Amino acid sequence: MKKVRWLAMIAAVFAEVTHWTGAAAWLCILALTLIFGQQAFEGTVLGQIFTTSPVVDQEISDYRCQTLDVYGLQITGTEHYEEKYVKNSASEDGEVLKTTVTYNQAAIAVYSAGAALIMILIALVFHYMFWILKTAKKENTPFTPKIAQMVRNTGILLISVSFICLAASAAAGFITGVPNICISIQTIILGIFVLCLAGFFRHGSRLEKDAKDLTEEVTA
Repeated sequence: MKKVRWLAMIAAVFAEVTHWTGAAAWLCILALTLIFGQQAFEGTVLGQIFTTSPVVDQEISDYRCQTLDVYGLQITGTEHYEEKYVKNSASEDGEVLKTTVTYNQAAIAVYSAGAALIMILIALVFHYMFWILKTAKKENTPFTPKIAQMVRNTGILLISVSFICLAASAAAGFITGVPNICISIQTIILGIFVLCLAGFFRHGSRLEKDAKDLTEEVTA
């Protein structure tokens, strides 16, 4: 049991650090977008991340879908393709078709801020997991008011992720004009389940306190 607990604690620390790193990366993308604007994406790695292949379809918007997904927040509608003929003496017709890609910086900023916030919340979830395990080991029982509160906070954080997905996707969709409502049903269900567990831990901590008080009265 001790080995399993230590492995779980190590995994929680690793996951927390990974998500803090992810949050920092998204904040860097947000800062680059706000500072450099269009130049941050032209011929850069960011441009490759937020660019998809052009799709010829007159029935859909000029904004193309992206497959980036951060815990239910689907990043979409961030680039715009414009095709036009430009003069080129090397061409037989004297013209060539040129595709220009422009990026919706406001939408990318909203998505980046939402993704960073989600990463921070998930990092805090793993932070609480680590301290739940450590506190249970220190107190020699999982039924303490402190652990019950940490479990409750974990559930609230998980549910909050879904609302951030909803707010960020709705705001970005309003900016791009491409409807994109995202909500993570999984984190809502998991969050509610964890909140229920918090109630059990809180009740268990009361029973443990009552038993301890009774033992002290008998031995007194």
